[in-house]
Amino acid sequence: MFYQVIKVFFTLRVSKQIFKTVPGLPASFVLPSDAQLEGSQRFSAQELICLKFLEANYEICFQQQSQLTSFRQLNTCLHFAACIFNYVGGSQKTAFQGFRKHCQAVEDRVFNSQRLIAMMEHNGIQNGFSAEDLAKGESKEMLIFTIQL
Repeated sequence: MFYQVIKVFFTLRVSKQIFKTVPGLPASFVLPSDAQLEGSQRFSAQELICLKFLEANYEICFQQQSQLTSFRQLNTCLHFAACIFNYVGGSQKTAFQGFRKHCQAVEDRVFNSQRLIAMMEHNGIQNGFSAEDLAKGESKEMLIFTIQL
């Protein structure tokens, strides 16, 4: 019940206008159309915007496309790190390069989660999640973390 209340109140603040704030958005990045946002049976329009927002930041930082189909895919923390790096800039370059890009084991995801939390603390971004929470990648927590970010 508590999750539903948070989801309703926080996702209402998400709109396509968020893409205007993405520094360095490549011209090749395709913004979601209204039909795509409203036609999903799985996600609300705001949830799709959140996923697309993370994809855009990932593409800018890694110079490769990413297609997120669920919030569970965020458990590697690479999309979150790309978002922070894209907004904070080059001061985090060495920390960003330390992330493990191919996370097959839980230990890799926990390692990336710990790096992400350290990056957030370094930049004064408050966080209520533990590395283990982020590494688990439960969809509810990933959505809340995305909105917080």
